[in-house]
Amino acid sequence: MKQYPIYVPGCGYQGIDRRKRQKCDEYNRVAHLVQKYLNEEVSNQPDGAYSYLSYAVAREIGESSDLVHEIISKIDGGTNGVTILKGSYKDLYR
Repeated sequence: MKQYPIYVPGCGYQGIDRRKRQKCDEYNRVAHLVQKYLNEEVSNQPDGAYSYLSYAVAREIGESSDLVHEIISKIDGGTNGVTILKGSYKDLYR
């Protein structure tokens, strides 16, 4: 479970290989969209835990399901999505 607001790590390729740089740029573009979407969704909710499936996020932002899945799996290591906690763990289990 990740704490809100979430940060999506990007690709940091700095080499000269054009294909790798383009792939990294595309990854960073979609990672930014995923981060923005998830943070906006959670910001509109009361404190609690919220789960988002990779395919649903991909559909909402209009991007490749495989790439969104790769990005979301790096947020929290989940296989099908991510759970985001808004508030504290203590308050969640009261």
